Amino acid sequence: MSQTEFFKQSQKITSRFLQTVVAVDDNLKFSNRATASTDEELKVPEEGLFGDFGGAENKPSRPLSHELHYQELSHEFAELGIVCGGFKPVIDDTNASLDAVVTSSKNADITILDWQMKSTGDDGDFAVKTIECLAESDISEFGRTRLICIYTAEAKEKVEQVLINRLENLNPRQKDKSIYFEAPYLSHWKVEVVSKVVREKQLCDELIKSFTELTAGLLSNAALASIASIRDNTHNLLHRFNNSLDSAYLSHVLGLISSPKMREQAHDVAFDYAVDLISEELKSELQINDFVKKSLSSKALQSWPSFVAEDEDESCFVIELGSKETYNLNAKNLESLLIGNNLSKTLEEIGVAQGKRIIQTTNKIKRKLAKESDEGNIDPILNESNALTVKEKMEKPARRFEDSAIQLSFKEQSEKPSLDLCAIESTRRCISSQPVKPPSLKQGTVIKSLSDNAYYVCVQPVCDSVRLRCSTSFTFLKVREADGNNNLTHVLRSDLDSHLKLSISCKATTIRTFNFMPDSNTKTVIGSSENGKHVYKEDSSEEGFEWCGELKQPVAQSIVNSLAAQLSRVGLDTFEWLRHRQMN
Repeated sequence: MSQTEFFKQSQKITSRFLQTVVAVDDNLKFSNRATASTDEELKVPEEGLFGDFGGAENKPSRPLSHELHYQELSHEFAELGIVCGGFKPVIDDTNASLDAVVTSSKNADITILDWQMKSTGDDGDFAVKTIECLAESDISEFGRTRLICIYTAEAKEKVEQVLINRLENLNPRQKDKSIYFEAPYLSHWKVEVVSKVVREKQLCDELIKSFTELTAGLLSNAALASIASIRDNTHNLLHRFNNSLDSAYLSHVLGLISSPKMREQAHDVAFDYAVDLISEELKSELQINDFVKKSLSSKALQSWPSFVAEDEDESCFVIELGSKETYNLNAKNLESLLIGNNLSKTLEEIGVAQGKRIIQTTNKIKRKLAKESDEGNIDPILNESNALTVKEKMEKPARRFEDSAIQLSFKEQSEKPSLDLCAIESTRRCISSQPVKPPSLKQGTVIKSLSDNAYYVCVQPVCDSVRLRCSTSFTFLKVREADGNNNLTHVLRSDLDSHLKLSISCKATTIRTFNFMPDSNTKTVIGSSENGKHVYKEDSSEEGFEWCGELKQPVAQSIVNSLAAQLSRVGLDTFEWLRHRQMN
């Protein structure tokens, strides 16, 4: 499948996702454009819907108009179900206009800004200030995807250079005639400068294309499709959760209040119930939604390699099997693997099938070796008759594929995408998105001792973490940082570009307890803010523990269940003759 097929599918998803556009221009015109005479007509570029912003422009026979015809622009967006709001800055009140534009743009999908607005100061001042304010807001909220368009009658190259110079603190870089940023949390920002030789009709098409270029991908498309589907079904959901259910919900609250044990936390428990109810409804909707399913269909997956590869024959993909084997693939190889047909043949083509020397031993010898701690006794065991057998075996490539941890990279080996996905799977919140208020200590909280840098994960039952009136003992598992990827079990983000890799062993020997004094108001253990960190102080020793993050509730519960299974094991003294028979 070609690059275009994946992009076309991505554009369909983008068009359905986009919902709001804000257009700002001091020459905003609400009337229809006057029909130009033949000799005055501006010629637009010949490229079609997917034309390049940077292509050669036909020079108009007269200076470009600085007007933005809102009626035409809003009509083009409206035909695609996108709401376009127009804003004309207030003369002599730049600050109020700036606040209004920034506020409306924060949640808009696309923002269109004029460059030359005489009523707001020098050329570019208002646009640059708007970009700076939005960047500050997005950084404070730990990043977001944003497309900003500078729609101008000025020379495109001149505007681009001024933007790069004036936004230097955001680390701008120009790529494919668009401006991107390398400042923290702005990696998915894009500023597009478009000449007003491009009319409103084409501008709508070009901005949809540009947004698609910014977001096109597998999971990103799935996220866009999911959000679009939820938006489409918003009012259906509101119809389902209508105000006639209020009495039923309050019946639930009253039932909780009636219990002395639940009374104090009745409102919090009822809130969690409502959140679970609504989130499960959304989850059910997404799981059966055909539009969302199509975004991750087998066809979409198979078309991805050709989309990201500049040359289909170039071996730009890297597959690692385990920690030692690395194979290079081209787009066609990867497409064949993703189809799943003739798997063995495809694996052989990329060199996975290799001869392998296999050393085997009996269960009896394995048990002897497992019990032996003296190195001097190992060789005699291995030298026993028939202890070891060596075979030359051509292991089936599909079996090698099945038995190994598989990591796919693009262009160069990198585990960062895999670690990012692990962190999303495991983590509810972490250091890179610290809450403003110190979080409470509860099941799933990961902390680090400030004295010896040891890590702990809280396994305290949720009900024993609330309604606290005095110093309370909290139960933890001591965990260690994983050695590379060996015994890696959970991942948290430690900052924007690095990860905390943990190895959690659910054994009785790793259990630790610490006492903490609860907050008198919340009756939970709340940390204090110290030098930008959230710190809990142990009651008796005043030892400090830094908050590192919080695991998702199902993940934390899984750890607790594994620990409970270990603690509930039954140890019996049994007849050795019978025990050996059972093991055989």
